[in-house]
Formats: sequence, structure tokens, C-alpha cells
Amino acid sequence: MIKFVPIEHAPYLPVRTGEANDCIILRRFSKDSTTIEMAFPFHPDSPIINLSVVDAIMLRNALDELVSVKFFEKTGGLTE
Repeated sequence: MIKFVPIEHAPYLPVRTGEANDCIILRRFSKDSTTIEMAFPFHPDSPIINLSVVDAIMLRNALDELVSVKFFEKTGGLTE
């Protein structure tokens, strides 16, 4: 299974709204696989990062927390 995450607002390459200029690719070889590969194809110096399932869940939780805080700050809700 492969998932593609387009990144539209990279600060180093201004593009028109609606155009992605970067991406992250996530790959899991099979349902039984215990690792997930995370690649940044437009960054030649960045290697493929192998995440365990636990690492991937921790990354997801960290992103959820950061997005939640930002969402509450913009809407005036409580952050704790």
C-alpha cells in the first residue's frame, strides 16, 4: 500500500494555490509488514526513513496534537 501526501505550501518554492510542489510518500509492503517507509522524493539528501508501527503511531499522534492546538487557537477554543 502506498500513500501520497502532497505539500502545497513549501516555503522555498512559491507556487500558485492548488499546485503541490513537494510530497511525502508512505509505503507499507503488506498488511503483515512491521515497518512503514517514509520518503521525501524531492530531497535527494534525505534517505528513506523506516518507521516501526509504534513509531508511525507516535508520529500520527504528534501531528494530531499539533494540528489540534493550531485549530483551537484559530477558533478561540480551549487548548487543554
